[in-house]
Amino acid sequence: RVIHMNTITSEYQTWLQDELAKLMELFPEQLPVNADLMSLGVDSLVAVRLAGLISDRLGATIDPMAMFDHPTIESLAAYLVDQQAQATVVSTEAQ
Repeated sequence: RVIHMNTITSEYQTWLQDELAKLMELFPEQLPVNADLMSLGVDSLVAVRLAGLISDRLGATIDPMAMFDHPTIESLAAYLVDQQAQATVVSTEAQ
């Protein structure tokens, strides 16, 4: 099965945008995917809450600091897709 990484990344971007909007009481359109999260008002509390949502969705723990290392929705989504791909490879190799 071929996985289209751009499609998955786009889905993650939309999901992150929606979840951040809920956490920040904004509309998703107010959170451009290429804008710096900190300049949008994401602080450590929002980062921790979002990390919890991400962990629930992915079934794996994510460090809230990842949002500071990947400071846009776009880069965070790409990071998450990469993490999922690595986890899949490790899982496949372990079998």
